[in-house]
Amino acid sequence: MTRPGRSVLVVLNPVSGTRSAEDKRSLVRNAVGEVGASCHLVETEPDADPETERAHWAEAGARCDAILAAGGDGTLLAVVEAVLRHGLDVPVGHVPFGTANVAARSFGLPADPADALAQMLDRRDARAIDVGYAPSLDRHFLLMAAAGFPAEIVRDAPREAKDRLGPLAYAWAGVRNLGHFFRRQHIAARGDHGTGFRVPSTAVFVANVGSIREFGLEIGRLIDPRDGKFTTVALRNRSVGDLVAASGALATGSEKDSAATEVLESANVELVFSRALEVQLDGESVGRHRRLALETKARACRLLVGEEFDEVAPTQDAA
Repeated sequence: MTRPGRSVLVVLNPVSGTRSAEDKRSLVRNAVGEVGASCHLVETEPDADPETERAHWAEAGARCDAILAAGGDGTLLAVVEAVLRHGLDVPVGHVPFGTANVAARSFGLPADPADALAQMLDRRDARAIDVGYAPSLDRHFLLMAAAGFPAEIVRDAPREAKDRLGPLAYAWAGVRNLGHFFRRQHIAARGDHGTGFRVPSTAVFVANVGSIREFGLEIGRLIDPRDGKFTTVALRNRSVGDLVAASGALATGSEKDSAATEVLESANVELVFSRALEVQLDGESVGRHRRLALETKARACRLLVGEEFDEVAPTQDAA
């Protein structure tokens, strides 16, 4: 990817995180130039039509050897959407300029953008990764879908709060919504071959990766985002004890052994809520829904991963 004469498309979000747009531009251009590749840089525009923007990126990316999403998790997902919708076979990397930067860490990259760039450009280690898809929303996700309490936290941590407080914005939103965790509600999950559960709950995660360290989550430490299936975890909400026990299970990756959680592993899952719940995909709020069907697209996207990837997802050999 980085031999002389090769080219890299960089899709830069100029307003993500706290660095100035010019600082981001300089860092990316210098890093790409140092490995002898040419850098074609385009910037996201907040008022642009998403389909038009994705088509522009795909057209430019088709002539490049890699596409780097320089921004937060939302920027990476937007680039992955462009690659999938336009049928590109080009590896995608994440330069973590956002607030949480969950994706970079989940795929073994350093939190520092310069270090992440160096690893991606030097190692050129592209792995075929599963991608989640919500047909009713026509949306993809790489990391996790969530409904109820965790999605309310995402909804109530707007960009202004994240710019001011960083990851603490999510903690504050969690405190504000804590009472919602104990509402009377049931969540049903239906998987492949008749598997599933129905439990009293206002919080459910559908995970494609296991470790989201910034939020203290270890949902199945050995989840492999190349195995063609999700891990769905619902948190029981009958008491404060349930909340404490479920939180401890998520922090330690022991949710399968906890009486406060229900777990389902399946390539496809349909969630049914007794009342409409807030839903998020990879940190992007997508409204309130009574039903959500999710499908796995096995190894649908090639991602540039970091040195720690096989530690984060160690259950299979490299793809």
